[in-house]
Amino acid sequence: MANSVDCPVLTLPTEIAGDIFSDYVGKAHDIRQRDSGPLVLISVCQRWREIGLSTCSLWASVSLLITSKCRWNDAKHFPLFELWLFRAGSHPLDISVSAPNGTPSRMLSFLSRYSAQWRSFAFFFHPSEAAVLDDLIHGYIPYLAKLDISGIPDGSGPVLLNAFREAPSLREVSLSHAALQSVSLPWIQLTHLKINGSLFRCMKILKETPNLQVLDLEIDLQIPSSLPTSLRVTLAHLHTFTFCFGFEGTVLDHLALPALRAVELSFLNSDGVARLLTMGARSAWSPRVIHLASMTSERSILCLGSLPSLEEVKLTTSDNLTPLLKLFTDDDHFLPALRSLTIQCERPYPVVPPTSTFAAMLASRWHRNREGVAPLTRFHLSFPHGRIMTSAIEELRTTVRPLMEEGLDVVINFGEFTTL
Repeated sequence: MANSVDCPVLTLPTEIAGDIFSDYVGKAHDIRQRDSGPLVLISVCQRWREIGLSTCSLWASVSLLITSKCRWNDAKHFPLFELWLFRAGSHPLDISVSAPNGTPSRMLSFLSRYSAQWRSFAFFFHPSEAAVLDDLIHGYIPYLAKLDISGIPDGSGPVLLNAFREAPSLREVSLSHAALQSVSLPWIQLTHLKINGSLFRCMKILKETPNLQVLDLEIDLQIPSSLPTSLRVTLAHLHTFTFCFGFEGTVLDHLALPALRAVELSFLNSDGVARLLTMGARSAWSPRVIHLASMTSERSILCLGSLPSLEEVKLTTSDNLTPLLKLFTDDDHFLPALRSLTIQCERPYPVVPPTSTFAAMLASRWHRNREGVAPLTRFHLSFPHGRIMTSAIEELRTTVRPLMEEGLDVVINFGEFTTL
């Protein structure tokens, strides 16, 4: 048996040891897995078992995946589930249940008894469960701050799910293919929203969420829909916007985002870029951070050139980088406030500029001799494995080494290997 001489960690106060255990355990453990999470810690020694069993937070995050390959056995697993939540005591609970074929009724009934402790709740919704949930969850859910619901039907009929209407702490919601008629939520108090679905359904939800600060929006291109051009939603508090799989960017015609500070855009075509520029002018925004993914260099340059306020840029691209790097080098009006640049090359492989092109760009942006242009302080570059030859990497390392010694933060990733 370990003692404090052999293992000084045993002398730590229980509260400190419990905090260390919590950092190690992290979140969301499947109670059926005995080789991870708190079950590992309490099997080390008697002292660790005592600490683990007295630290309620270790047992307050539960994740369950129930499929044909990962079955749930009431007789075998339910006693363990009950014991797990018993050990959590009165600590706020983070519960995730993914059961595409329906959550076992006994589990729903059991979980509902703890609804007053839910801090976050994620589940795959099955239509047959709506009445059960509404019946089981009485009153309001005081501590629920985050809700993630997948599998909601299209909402062509009456509201299916009312169980989460009274959740005064709810701020963050993730919905998959939901319609406003599918679920009743306290929409106006939400600050974080992640939704995917048709343009029509997403816009109806956004009209009900004027206080959003963070929005992750994915338009389902398989569901054709159109909106009157006069329909417009202003999200006056939104500071972070992620938008993907809307090639033409039609939704951008209907949004105004005056407070936006960070934006991530993927797969926009020429029409989508034009709509983005129009929305930017309409919003009078001044974003500071942008991530452009899977777009041509020409479209990326159009986007970036319209946003002189940008301080941090990330590009994920398979296109030719040379035109972009030359703009950074030669044009004082192109992103004059830029301080951080990340370029992540993806397959199919881009045309990689000569080492001298990278070096010239870095030197021109690092040295503080360009009036009105902020010095670049961080440059990260990554290539897929197998593309860049060792000689080219060595040449780039040699070329930029003096800049690094002066303080420029340069990192070059080659596959899984960091060379600088």
